[in-house]
Amino acid sequence: MIHYALAFFSSLFAGGINAVAGGGTLISFPTLIELGLSSKLSNTTNTVALWTGSLLGAIGYKSYFKDALPNIKKAFHTVFDRWCIGWFLLLYTPQKTFNFIVPFLILFAAILFSFGPGS
Repeated sequence: MIHYALAFFSSLFAGGINAVAGGGTLISFPTLIELGLSSKLSNTTNTVALWTGSLLGAIGYKSYFKDALPNIKKAFHTVFDRWCIGWFLLLYTPQKTFNFIVPFLILFAAILFSFGPGS
């Protein structure tokens, strides 16, 4: 029962962080690993969960899209390319290698959040 409570409250906390500033993955991803999921499954689960939140957030800001559309079109190809690279790496990287890389990715994300705009 404690696992369900931990998953529930960490997802609420991560969702709140994402709603305010982003970076909820730094809470939810390690929690999923702590609960016993593999790093690849945790990554996939976390991405699907956060994707739905991002989509709903975008719907909430749809009135701003008209002004931002030129920038969105410029960024689309870059984002899509990076998404394809990430998808490929996740799918074809052995679990052992992915487990080795994950701590560095989390550290890099934490550094970006620490020294990024608004910090």
